[in-house]
Amino acid sequence: MRYSVHQWYRHEADQSKSIQRLSSGLRINRAADDAAGFSVSIRMNANIRALRQAQRNVQDGVSLTQVADSALSSMLDHLHRMRELAIQAGNGALTAQDRSVLQDEARLLIRSLHSIAKQTTFNGRALLNTGTEGTPAIPGTPGTPGTPDIPADPGTPDTYEWRPSSATSGGSIDVRYLTQYQFEVSGGADVRNLETTIQLSAEFVRTSKRGPDKQKNLSVTILDSDNRPVQGSTTLTQFPSTSSYSIIGLSPGRYTIEFNSTAAKWGNYHHLNVSVTQNFEEKVRVPGRPPTPGIPGTPGTPGTPDVPATPGTVESVRLQIGANPGDFMDIELSQVTAQSLGIHNLQITDSHALDLIDGAIAKVIGERSKYGAYENRLTSHYSFLDTQVINQTGAVSQIMDADMARESIAFVRSQMAQQASLVAVHSALDLYREYIKTLLTPPTQFPGVQQSLNRKEEALYSVTLKVEEVQ
Repeated sequence: MRYSVHQWYRHEADQSKSIQRLSSGLRINRAADDAAGFSVSIRMNANIRALRQAQRNVQDGVSLTQVADSALSSMLDHLHRMRELAIQAGNGALTAQDRSVLQDEARLLIRSLHSIAKQTTFNGRALLNTGTEGTPAIPGTPGTPGTPDIPADPGTPDTYEWRPSSATSGGSIDVRYLTQYQFEVSGGADVRNLETTIQLSAEFVRTSKRGPDKQKNLSVTILDSDNRPVQGSTTLTQFPSTSSYSIIGLSPGRYTIEFNSTAAKWGNYHHLNVSVTQNFEEKVRVPGRPPTPGIPGTPGTPGTPDVPATPGTVESVRLQIGANPGDFMDIELSQVTAQSLGIHNLQITDSHALDLIDGAIAKVIGERSKYGAYENRLTSHYSFLDTQVINQTGAVSQIMDADMARESIAFVRSQMAQQASLVAVHSALDLYREYIKTLLTPPTQFPGVQQSLNRKEEALYSVTLKVEEVQ
């Protein structure tokens, strides 16, 4: 009987578990059901919830880019209209009043552009008017160069050089009274004789008609200081006559020119002009350059450095697009006010108006392309997150969800086993009652046996009550 009761309790516990799994649809309802599986499922459920929130974040990012793109589309319409006005203003047939009307419309469009940039927000966050404006570069001023130092001049010593010079001497000689002429050749350490030129100009003077003309000869001899002839004698036979002698390298000293005339025998004579020219070099002192002190240069004045341009700053929005730390995506916002586009003071009649408008259009197109790229990336990432959620949900289902067919079979099996246990318990109780009745009429002389039988009857009654409750 005890075994049957134990089996009945065990099947009751199994039936309770099967009822819990069938009613909840989960295989793991508490950690005791599967400790490892419960831990894994809790983490995966947390990750699935994070992924679903990341999907909502991605949807917010897509909405943000769409708001910015629609505003930039309106700005492009304004800029295209401004370009039309600038081209229309170039029509020479328009009057000044007509161009003023066009300028008024352009001014209103510029204000509208500024309003769009300031009023485009997403959940109170400005999208097209963020950050700060940059500043242009400021060129510096060049410095003035200084003057270099003038070095000291040590000067130069005195030098000596040979300089050409000449001296001429001479006279008129009547050969009747003077038969020689002396001249001095300079010399010494500071004089260097080069060439001595002796020029004679002779004339025959007839004072008597006696004698033939052939006796009108004149002999000339040049002697040194030792009366040695420097060169052979020269005889002049034709008059008037001029002779020149160039003697190179005469040593310093006194030289003599002797004349011997045959005309004096006949009362006639020669008249002679002598010219002695000496070409020589003199050693002349050339004073050197005196030393001069150095003169320091003057320092230059430094210029001012260039001030570099400062780029404008643009804010960004950070989105958590994943379930893990670091799964971020930054969306860079824009600064497309009329001032940042460079058209806040636009005059559509200026020659460069079209260039300014085209530059603004190019910048707005670039911003639209940027937001379009952000939207494509976010949309693609949303699909990725959706796939992650589906896969991880399936994995959790494999761990957590109950197999309904198996649990139904287990429930029926435990229910049938419990009923069989109840039948066994009833049969045992019936036998036990017969046994108790037999024992309840003992002799009165054994009071201890009577007390033991009373206790057994109470226990049997409590078991019977429990069996009846189950039924």
